Amino acid sequence: MTATTLELQAQLRGSVNYAHIHQENAEGEREHERAVQKRARELRSQGVSYPEATARQALQQEAQTRTETVERRAVYEQMVDDGRTEKARKLKAAKEAASRPARVSYGPNGRPAPGTTVNDLIQDGSRNSMAEKLRVAYYGSWDDLAEMGMV
Repeated sequence: MTATTLELQAQLRGSVNYAHIHQENAEGEREHERAVQKRARELRSQGVSYPEATARQALQQEAQTRTETVERRAVYEQMVDDGRTEKARKLKAAKEAASRPARVSYGPNGRPAPGTTVNDLIQDGSRNSMAEKLRVAYYGSWDDLAEMGMV
């Protein structure tokens, strides 16, 4: 590298000192080696062949298992949180829609024809408060239905 490149890199890096990171890494390596030696002594006393290699492999598998468990838990928590958020959003939308007056006029009495399903009402683009209330019933709870006067 040229002197100019080195000067530019030094300017970009600033005066950050990474010594503490190197020290933490070295300490982590020393801890790992102590754990390997301890496990190797235990395995050697049990008469296991290649105790140090076996200890390294066992420690690596344990660390991998711990990492996978933590990652799976984090993914599960995120999925649960996303599910709650989505359900709350859909419930809020359904409550708002149920509170609006009905616009459906299928027959002389203003009700859908007998046998018309909620999906039919939703599919054909018309809105009726019963369809919206059923949607609230699906996404909501007993309290939500009581609040709407359905129970």
